[in-house]
Amino acid sequence: MKTNIFFILTVLFATQLTSAQVLYSENFNNLTLGNVGTDDTGTVAGQGGWYTKSNTNSAPYVGNNDFKIIAEPGRGNILEVIGPAVQSGRNLIEQKGLELLWDNRTAGNDVLKIEYDFFTGNVVFPSTASLTFWNQLNFNDSKLMRINYKGSSNLFFVSCGVCTQPYSWVDVLTPGTVPTNTWLKLELYLDYVNGISYFTIPSLGISGVSGWFSSLNFSGMDLIVETSGSIQAIYKFDNIVVSAVNNVPLSVQDFISNKFNVFPNPASNVVTITNNENIGVEQIQVFDISGKTVQSHIFNNENQVQLNVANLASGSYLLHIKTNAGTAVKKLVKK
Repeated sequence: MKTNIFFILTVLFATQLTSAQVLYSENFNNLTLGNVGTDDTGTVAGQGGWYTKSNTNSAPYVGNNDFKIIAEPGRGNILEVIGPAVQSGRNLIEQKGLELLWDNRTAGNDVLKIEYDFFTGNVVFPSTASLTFWNQLNFNDSKLMRINYKGSSNLFFVSCGVCTQPYSWVDVLTPGTVPTNTWLKLELYLDYVNGISYFTIPSLGISGVSGWFSSLNFSGMDLIVETSGSIQAIYKFDNIVVSAVNNVPLSVQDFISNKFNVFPNPASNVVTITNNENIGVEQIQVFDISGKTVQSHIFNNENQVQLNVANLASGSYLLHIKTNAGTAVKKLVKK
């Protein structure tokens, strides 16, 4: 039985009372130990409404064995996904029909929050594990947003495949930073109102921010394990929660973006960008609401810079401020 939760929780972010609506939740404790399903072609749903698809469906390879509910000491049941062993490729397990939950969210809850627990396992070269949200209802359509873990270099990054530019994030961690054989909670916030997405690993104190202009709603999600060669990669997932909330926690927003000031804003001619923490600015890119780059400037690690925006048309823009501490995103209104 799939664990779907349809109720409203009240939680406190900073000092603000925020209504969080849990749309979908799965902790796998209501599923039976063993294979998730009996069909590895992505056609017939298995336990919990999960569709499984293996890279190879021909004998003697049995892809159903690569998607298992197992007991994890101290956690209860969890999902284990194993990468293909007989050839390069990927195995994936999908949950469909989530667009109905989002479409019926409480008015004002326009931030999509995704959280889940992930076990990093041992380093396997090369391998990737990811959680992908799609804007269509099958395995082959374009991704909306993806959280990737590179097992070969121990880092996370987030990418967007169907959004207009800018379409991907820089790596939020340097190779080797993520501990192996460790459970981590990951959080992704998609702010539909402001066109900005946030990614955070709270236990590591890591956050990232990116422009995100797509208005497409999600419809399903995949958990994917990809390998190359004959070495099997094994990754584990638990406590998946998809919620509709009405803001982004201040602890996430404050990561880099809130360290910068942009003034005047709205602006007519020249904009000054500064910070009080001596963060060096390396580059600033200006994007319009369609995601098109309209300006790009290189700087020499200066903590205060100016932009001439006199030639920009009136409207809203996003400034991507690339620094020696990460990328900040600020909204600019041109008069």
